[in-house]
Amino acid sequence: MQRGVCRGGGRRRGRAQSDVLAVVLLATMVIAGATTVVVAGTAALNQGQGDASSTAAVQSMQSLDTTIEQMARGGSSQAQVEAPDLQGNFQVVSESTGEPARAGRVTVTVDPPSGSDTTEEFWLGTARYERDGQTVAYQGGGVWRKTGNGSVAVSRPGISYRSNEEASTLTFPITTIEGTTGGGEFRVETVDQRDLLSSVGMSNRMPSGTTIDIAIESTFYRAWGEHLQSELGPESVTVDPATETVTVTVESPNVGGTVSSAAYSDGPSSALTNTVTTDSYLSPDYAGSPHNENGDVLTTETFDPTNDFTVRGDVHAESGAPDITNEVEVTGNVVLGQNAGGPTQINSQPTFHSVFSTKDDLTVVNEPEFEGDVLVGGASGNDYSLQMSSGQPAFRQDVFVEGNLEIGYSSDPVVEGDVYVRNGDIEQLSSVDTIDGNVYVEDGDAKIGEDYSGGVTIQGDVVVDEDVDLGGDTVDINGDVIAGGTVHNGPEDADVAGNVRDGEPGTVSSRLAAKTFETPLDPSVPDYESAESTILDKESSYSATNDNGDVSAISGTDLGSCDPTCVLPAGDYYVDDIDMGSGDTLRLDTTGGEVNVYVDGNIQMDNDAEIVIEGSNRANVYVGASGGNALSMVNTAEIRTSPEADRAPLFWMYLRPDAQVQFSNDAVYTGVLFGPGGSSTDGAEIQVVNRVEIFGSLIGEVTQMSNDAQVHYDENLGSTRVYGGGSGGPATVDFVYLRHQTATVDD
Repeated sequence: MQRGVCRGGGRRRGRAQSDVLAVVLLATMVIAGATTVVVAGTAALNQGQGDASSTAAVQSMQSLDTTIEQMARGGSSQAQVEAPDLQGNFQVVSESTGEPARAGRVTVTVDPPSGSDTTEEFWLGTARYERDGQTVAYQGGGVWRKTGNGSVAVSRPGISYRSNEEASTLTFPITTIEGTTGGGEFRVETVDQRDLLSSVGMSNRMPSGTTIDIAIESTFYRAWGEHLQSELGPESVTVDPATETVTVTVESPNVGGTVSSAAYSDGPSSALTNTVTTDSYLSPDYAGSPHNENGDVLTTETFDPTNDFTVRGDVHAESGAPDITNEVEVTGNVVLGQNAGGPTQINSQPTFHSVFSTKDDLTVVNEPEFEGDVLVGGASGNDYSLQMSSGQPAFRQDVFVEGNLEIGYSSDPVVEGDVYVRNGDIEQLSSVDTIDGNVYVEDGDAKIGEDYSGGVTIQGDVVVDEDVDLGGDTVDINGDVIAGGTVHNGPEDADVAGNVRDGEPGTVSSRLAAKTFETPLDPSVPDYESAESTILDKESSYSATNDNGDVSAISGTDLGSCDPTCVLPAGDYYVDDIDMGSGDTLRLDTTGGEVNVYVDGNIQMDNDAEIVIEGSNRANVYVGASGGNALSMVNTAEIRTSPEADRAPLFWMYLRPDAQVQFSNDAVYTGVLFGPGGSSTDGAEIQVVNRVEIFGSLIGEVTQMSNDAQVHYDENLGSTRVYGGGSGGPATVDFVYLRHQTATVDD
């Protein structure tokens, strides 16, 4: 019994202890739970306060941005900015010499076409709010947020790049903030403005040959970089994490621009004669002649072709053309400026497949054919602007003449469109076979069929501002005759199928207004800068530091015999000259990168000698020779690419303006020969004779192309920059607006 009593008593004591432990555990859990709630609640409260403060900081920075812009536009002289939630965490950092990215610093460098660079450097200043490892700031006209190593633009600065067919414009306002404030309510006291380009003596229009760099050191450099790349493209923007710097580079359209023509000449004249052809193709391979029709010929001077010259492309000549004779054919537009030597004469049987435009007077003889509109400017001050003196010229579209039009007794033209004469008279319209369209004369008279018995047929109307003289029954007009002045019919009336109405200036005005007069076009010829400064830079650079010692082909600066082959891999080289004879081969191996060679003297290639560019990178040769044959390629000498033979963008040879070049006797050149003279002198003198083929482009003073010469323009050059960088390169800009405004703040 007692044992049982003892067992029962033992069980009762254990249950009492369990109850106590349960109470203790329950209390502990309650306390722990309460502690967890307090801790979690405190963290959530802190997070919420941080988010609210960050939001308030963004709103305050945006308010500051709006205030500065309103003051910059003249909205007020002073303005308050309220930032009550930022006290204790807000400051304006005007300068930070030891840590420039904290305040932000801008460096603007203008590199003109000649002379020294000009640099402007100043602090951006930053209004910063910092809390719990996060920064919200106003800087440079934008609002930014940074956490850790990353940054984003909350409100972007008003930087924009706009480009269309007429011009490209960069607008780049830069706002500096300075002063002292600790947050709360503070004032923007002043906003001063200046044009940065004016301060360095430059206008808003980018002069040809100019490059501008804008470097921004900033804590928010990543966000700056993303914004600027979205506006200008990645080719114009470089980001350097090591210095927390983003740099924008823009250049004028023809700084390292692209090459757009088969031949470009900046010399006095270009003699183009005896079976010469230009056309175009898209590399890697030329499929054979004739090919595409982008083989343009451009010249800053005169265009002077004869004897079976074919341009499968456009012709643009700033100084017009004295004569275009014999079997000349142009598939694109012909756009001529004024020729100082007098009117342009077109003789024999040339064919123009598109628009023919001249700012000069024009004489037409024999049987030329114009398949597009003809626009005559009449700038020479002769008695006529367009004279058809003899033969049977054919005009397949409209004819527009500024000044007098004269059709001689011996001329039998056919016009399949309209004839529109402005500020002049139709002096003689006697022996025209047919005008299929209408005849318009603005501010002038018309004499139709006068002084000659030949027949004239006009299928449309005759609409004349002033008087009309009809020459008799050899004139057939199948439309109306309407004059602002009087209509005089000859002794034997002309045959007019429609109405004859005179004294109706209002009717004439409305009819003339309904027909657009097409004025002559302006020649579009690039303004290339001379390569001389680039060549001299390469001379200085490569003479000081080069890779000559890494190759067996060069001893000192002497490129030895390339018989049978020598190789230059990727690198920079300085050699005295290149002299290659029968069977010699120089391989420029670009598989590991670009090959750059400065040649201090001449390049002579004869008797099957060849230079082969291997790989997919560029090879650039800078020729330092002045005068003489800086480049001579004769007797089947060849420069080509490999494995595809015709990839012109892979080889560039740069020449000084006074260099001379000779291609002759079946030579073949693949690449760009770049030797323009710039604005002050003619370019390198280039002669191409006797069955020479060029795959790429010639740029210089092309004095002669003759005897079965062919130039095949590689259309990929239109997206390849003159000084490298591929098809991208920095954005080209016609107009730049760099406005620097400084905002001063105070409590």
